[in-house]
Amino acid sequence: MNVENNRRLREALEAELSAISLYEEIRDSTNDSEIKELFEHVIEEEKHHVAEFYVMLSCKDDGQNEQIGEFRQNHPDFKCGGRGRGWWGDRDLHALASRGIKTRRRK
Repeated sequence: MNVENNRRLREALEAELSAISLYEEIRDSTNDSEIKELFEHVIEEEKHHVAEFYVMLSCKDDGQNEQIGEFRQNHPDFKCGGRGRGWWGDRDLHALASRGIKTRRRK
């Protein structure tokens, strides 16, 4: 485990989340439909980056991954936002692998 790399991943994750909040604020403050459309597109890209950093962090930081596993075990019926979405799994690891990013499978 590389503590510095994990710290940098967390910093990147935090920066992306802050950017999303800023871009949503800008999008919501304008009446210009072209600007709204631009920021909506950028927000979706930033959300994708959040997902990539989160999945990579859970692959690289055993402690983080263990916390996720414990939460899943203790809250098997938890659904994101009540929308019926389940937990991340193989498809997320596959998405990273398709970009040539190596991941570790937990048993």
